[in-house]
Amino acid sequence: MVNGKLPFVIGAGFGRTGTLSLYTALNQLGYKSFHMKEIMYGSVDINSWADMAEARMNQDTGHGQINSLTKRKEGDELAIRVAKEMINMGYNATTDFPVSLLYRELMDLVPDAKVILSVRTSGDVWSESVLSTIGQVGGLFSRAPFRLIPHFRQFSRIDNWIWREIGVAVDSSRRLDKDELVKAYNDWNENVIKSVPKDRLLVHQSRDGFSPICKHLGIPEIECPQYYPHVNDSSDFKIMLMVGKSSCVLFWALVIGVISFILRKMTKRTPKNKYG
Repeated sequence: MVNGKLPFVIGAGFGRTGTLSLYTALNQLGYKSFHMKEIMYGSVDINSWADMAEARMNQDTGHGQINSLTKRKEGDELAIRVAKEMINMGYNATTDFPVSLLYRELMDLVPDAKVILSVRTSGDVWSESVLSTIGQVGGLFSRAPFRLIPHFRQFSRIDNWIWREIGVAVDSSRRLDKDELVKAYNDWNENVIKSVPKDRLLVHQSRDGFSPICKHLGIPEIECPQYYPHVNDSSDFKIMLMVGKSSCVLFWALVIGVISFILRKMTKRTPKNKYG
């Protein structure tokens, strides 16, 4: 636990850029960090985030200038609201999707906050990681039985917004395009670097360890942990996807089995006893 007041930390990096390792590292430094897990596992109200995501997606769909401005205002207000709710709950650091997409709003709310842009070695490496993990979640949760469960329906709305917000098209098959992902990654990092003052920004890879983070946050070297946590959840993610896909197959097998059973019962004829 680090002594003294810690500056608020805004993680501006995409998911799959070592955000879980960063989340773990910041918690180790004494932070209460916000990560996608807080939404997924119910630590915060998923409905607020889903409503914000829906409003943001609908910002440019209004017919006419007034309607479009109204929708844009609604989306911006809901984004500020979820950010404020998160701060009021005591979170003083953020990482990962979807909160990284609100880094500008958080910079306005916390003017003295420090920003950490977590990155991978290249957009190509990042896109490969996405396509084998989080890029498949939206498609999975849009299928039965998950789409029948309110929590997963709300999560799908958030997932849909994430990709559209960074400029990646989401079609009916919910498959993401690799080239669009690479471009989105490179464009986003470039924009963050341009928009955040240099004295407030740290561009960080997991391999850089604790040292640059501690220096960026003003944490004395003597209080800086030596070993940076390398939390690679790719295998866990792939297992979760495999279990999820198996659940979909089992669900439909069960549905077909029940329907077949009912039809057999309905069509089965009971032989009549001619002797009464």
